[in-house]
Amino acid sequence: MSWEEKSKQIVNKLKNGEQLSEEEIELIISEEVDGLNNYIEEENGDTRWYRLMSTFCKTNDDRWFCLPWKAGLTEHQENEFWEQPYEVRREVKEIVTKVNVWTPIKKEGK
Repeated sequence: MSWEEKSKQIVNKLKNGEQLSEEEIELIISEEVDGLNNYIEEENGDTRWYRLMSTFCKTNDDRWFCLPWKAGLTEHQENEFWEQPYEVRREVKEIVTKVNVWTPIKKEGK
């Protein structure tokens, strides 16, 4: 099977909600599957050994999918791809936050 055919098969499985193998999920996350555009986002919840990650990929027909996984943080921890991808909707929201800014006060004569 050619790489183009393999990529098409993986994208079709993703769109149809079929089970993906760990190898197929890893190929999507590593951006090696033709026909998908990825956006990677880290989540809160690091441990000593892993960082929780989510890769969001968009198909050519503008469908978005989330692939949750764990990134190994040491040379002894492999990345883990236990969960199956699921379809999501992308929403863009503007969020305004306030932060404290501490500015030194200049004293006269100094």
